[in-house]
Amino acid sequence: MHQIGKGAVLFLLLLSVAGTAAAVTSYDIVLDKESADINVTVELYPENPDRTTQLTSSWQMPDGTVIMNVTDSDGPLEYEVDGSQVTFETTITPGEGKEVVEIDGSLDRAVSEEYRGLDLYKFQLSGFRDRKPDVPDEVTQVQLTAERPLLSESHSFGFDTSLGEREVNYSGEGPVNLHLAVSDEGEWYENFVLFGPGNLSTADDLYWVPAAVTGFLPQVNRFPVVVYPDEEYDVEVDEWSAGQYRKGGITFVRKSELEKEGGAGLILHEVMHGFNEEALAWTSATRSWFDEGTASYIQWLVNEERGVRQAEIFGGEVTWREGRSRYTLQPRMEPQDLWDYYSGDRNFMEDWKLTENPERKTFGYAYSELLIRDFVRREGPSSLRPVYGRLLEMDRNVEEEVSSISESNDMLLEALETDFRPCYSSSKGEMESCLEQVNDMDSEVPELGELQNRTEKVEIEKVEEPVADSTRGELVLGGGNFSRTVEKGVLNSLRGYIESIRNWFISLFRSGQ
Repeated sequence: MHQIGKGAVLFLLLLSVAGTAAAVTSYDIVLDKESADINVTVELYPENPDRTTQLTSSWQMPDGTVIMNVTDSDGPLEYEVDGSQVTFETTITPGEGKEVVEIDGSLDRAVSEEYRGLDLYKFQLSGFRDRKPDVPDEVTQVQLTAERPLLSESHSFGFDTSLGEREVNYSGEGPVNLHLAVSDEGEWYENFVLFGPGNLSTADDLYWVPAAVTGFLPQVNRFPVVVYPDEEYDVEVDEWSAGQYRKGGITFVRKSELEKEGGAGLILHEVMHGFNEEALAWTSATRSWFDEGTASYIQWLVNEERGVRQAEIFGGEVTWREGRSRYTLQPRMEPQDLWDYYSGDRNFMEDWKLTENPERKTFGYAYSELLIRDFVRREGPSSLRPVYGRLLEMDRNVEEEVSSISESNDMLLEALETDFRPCYSSSKGEMESCLEQVNDMDSEVPELGELQNRTEKVEIEKVEEPVADSTRGELVLGGGNFSRTVEKGVLNSLRGYIESIRNWFISLFRSGQ
């Protein structure tokens, strides 16, 4: 199961700067266990570069940030704080063309959530987008370093990312939400870190299955897995799921489910949501049918590879004997359920959400898996690799995040080159024949082959201080809150006058001696 974490809505920029725009907003964040030092540098450009521009600006820092100081190119500025919003004044003088303001802050309690030694950090960072067309390109960039290892992360649409062991860089436009899982505890595997009781060796050995099916490796160091005993899971996660994936790359699992034969399949089901989070970064619309369908397909593949008995989808009973004992698995849904859906001309699966209608949950899972398995049955075991290639290209090429459910569905179905009616037929017999073929299909994992590695190098651009025109100078009064520009010649005359008075006092003092 995949759940969007709380607080996933972008925290919008609060900036009251009339007549200005910005090019680069640069964050430097240093995590030190539970605390964080946050420095933000902002370029401000005036509407009229030939005129002195007095600015009163408000900037939203992450909740709980204590502001340490605010400076511009001339030195410290006075500022006011309201919660995590800091308001300051600065001036852009003719000849400079811009002003650079730095805000230094500190978060004593930067950890948002803790899970058995795993810490989740959430940052909502302001940034500019589409403010003025006549200034340099607007960029929000973040460089975050951590004392402890960075395991996994999630971020908002439109940002390039490079994730290292203890450093991650982001570059994009506008505000950005970051979720980062950090820890130096737990039991470490090649692809996972386990927090809680259990063993992930089998899931670790089979991590290559989702990579082979999709044809790419997500940008993650290791997926953190938090295991709770059932009663604790009911409280900390929910009462009905076996496992859950959340933003930041974290998987939660019931201890009893992990201990079952299909425990490895369940882990890789949840990990597949991490693959999908990266491949579907271009859409915020409901995509449960694709997300759960592909995750359930991976779980089915892994269980088949391991010889784990599985219930049929829209099928019949599965029975077998072990010694003198006879076992039966009931189908998750029966063919009549699918026939009723089609004959009733229903369409709720197009915007199906896991948590909105519990009565449709079992049907939704079965329908989603049927759609993906029927596609693979018809197109072949490697058929999802080009699909994911197209989805990853969308992430690079889509200019605006897709929020429309219908548009998102159309784009997903176009990538799959299929419709939204698996095994559909006007004949019930033909539909049931198709279902039998899906339930009887052989599991085949494609060759691992060459994989796309999504790791990119994101360079952090240095924000340069403004350089004043050589024909102009600046006289700053009032501790940096008020400034004005005077011609260089006037400044030189003033300096000469002050120097002459100084010399007169020196000569007077010496003559008195």
